[in-house]
Amino acid sequence: MKKKKKHQKRTKEPEINFHRLAKITSLTLSKAYKNFKNKQKINKLKKIRLKKKEEAREIIKEKKELKLREEQIKKDLEEQRHKEQEELRMRKEKIRLKTEEQRLKTEEQRQKNEEEQKLKDKGEQNLKVELTSRLEAFKINKTKKN
Repeated sequence: MKKKKKHQKRTKEPEINFHRLAKITSLTLSKAYKNFKNKQKINKLKKIRLKKKEEAREIIKEKKELKLREEQIKKDLEEQRHKEQEELRMRKEKIRLKTEEQRLKTEEQRQKNEEEQKLKDKGEQNLKVELTSRLEAFKINKTKKN
């Protein structure tokens, strides 16, 4: 019997020729370039989204600061108005006290003048009474001597 020959399959080694290599290289380069451009677009879009988010945060922050400033201004104005009202009330009270004091002084002076006038009138009346009594006494003495 004869031995059978074993057939070995030869795997064809891919022939790397220049045309095929150029085609593969150009395909991979164009694909790599497209991927690079796509990544650049994605990064650009991400940056734009991030920038928009930052701007939105800044706007919110500015609104909060503005609101706080407005509240502080309102508070300051309210305090100032309250202070002015208090000063006005104090001035009115001071004026009222001065006028009351002046009125009391005037009343005291009037009473003092009335008392002095009464004393003067009483003194004059006493003087008249005394003079009349002395005059009568003098007349009586004069009539007794006659």
